[in-house]
This record gives sequence, structure tokens and C-alpha cells, in this order.
Amino acid sequence: MLSLSEHTLRAYIESARSKLGAANTTHAVARALTDGLIVVGGAARAATGGWPGRDRP
Repeated sequence: MLSLSEHTLRAYIESARSKLGAANTTHAVARALTDGLIVVGGAARAATGGWPGRDRP
């Protein structure tokens, strides 16, 4: 489990919401799903690529 304070988590969520141009957290999740930033279920296992900015060995 991550050791993040509630304040830090709220700041991260607000930053993501703003960057996605979403009105609220639910809207941000919907946009992220639509844009392929969040992949759910079997599609996540079949997805190619990695974390942006992180090289794989």
C-alpha cells in the first residue's frame, strides 16, 4: 500500500482532473478510460507498452 496523505491524494486527483479537463472525478475517470489512459480487465493484460517515461529493460 502507498503511504500517501489524504492531502497529497486529493492534490493528485485534482491535478489529473484539471489536466483531463473534467468537471469532477467521475468525469475524469470516464475521460481517462475513453483516452486509453486507464485499461480495465482482460484488456489490461493484453495491452502493449509500459509506463510513459519509464524504459523497460
